[in-house]
This record gives sequence, structure tokens and C-alpha cells, in this order.
Amino acid sequence: MRLFVSINLPTEVKNKLAIIQQELIENIFGVKNLVVKWEKKENFHITIFFLGEVQNSKIKEIIFLLENIKLDKRNSQIIGKGVNAFPNIRTPRVFFVDLMDESNLLLDLYNEVCKSLQPFGFIPDKKFHNHITLGRVKTYVKIPEDINLNQIDCSFQFKPEKFNLMQSTLTPEGSIYTTIKEFYFS
Repeated sequence: MRLFVSINLPTEVKNKLAIIQQELIENIFGVKNLVVKWEKKENFHITIFFLGEVQNSKIKEIIFLLENIKLDKRNSQIIGKGVNAFPNIRTPRVFFVDLMDESNLLLDLYNEVCKSLQPFGFIPDKKFHNHITLGRVKTYVKIPEDINLNQIDCSFQFKPEKFNLMQSTLTPEGSIYTTIKEFYFS
């Protein structure tokens, strides 16, 4: 089973992200050879930790470990900052919305998940970055200097109440995400 830990988003944030995504598409429309696989609105989320393929026999233990993560972050606020890209905005591989998290909820949760799952051999493969993926670029492309993505309004905010263990099923039409278990912040 392909698993990841995430914070799922409220409907109003997903709606705002769909608008941001559409504005991004309109801004970069016409960039030669740009092929992007855009995330579906219902799949927008904040990935905390990608576990990958996990044996079914380990899921109960993983749930137990995640249930023991105690973070008092009920008043945390996650705020949309702006459109960005990995590795950079001029030669993107992934378009995303940067997030501001003054309470460090996302980083603290990431660190706790890493610590909890380390006995299973789950080791992060990259540095954690607060973001929500909008789309993945399928071919190398250079975004012209005259395209300014900073003008896209990314203002939204929400207070996360829980995090989730999710299953990702890959299909030809895209990923299907299913919640395995929800974990509420204390």
C-alpha cells in the first residue's frame, strides 16, 4: 500500500487553490513545450511525509506510532504566501503555493513523524518545505523573464485541526487518495 502523512485542506482552501491554479495556467499559457500534469482540486493537500510502499502488516503499528504524536497546535494558522516552483521559477519541475506557518506546526509535525517512524526505517529523502503542489512539469522548459507569477493572489488561511495517514492509489487518470486514519491535534 502506498502511504503518506498529510494535512488535508478545507473545501474553501481547495476552491481558492483551484483559482490560483487557473491563474497560473493563464499566466504561463503559450510557453513553448510546457507540459504540466495539474493536480485535481479534490487532491490538494500538504504532504508532511511520504512513506511509499508499506506492507499491510505494518499499518497498525504505524497508526499506533502516529496516534502517540502530541502537538498542542490547535491555534496554528497556515497562510498562503505565493506561487513558486522547485527547483526555481524559471526552470520549474513542480509548481506550488508557498505557505507561512509562524507556529511551526508543519515543521514540528514533520519532525515528530520522522522521529516516530524512524524505527521502521523511514528516512526523509529531502528537506521539508511548507507547500501545496499545484502541478508537475513533464518536460524541461524555461519560463521567460517577462512572466511574473508574483501577481497571483495567494491569500488564504486556515487552522488545521488534524493530520492524516493517507493511501495513494495510482491510476491512468491520476492519483486517488483515501484517508486511512485521522489524528487530531491535542
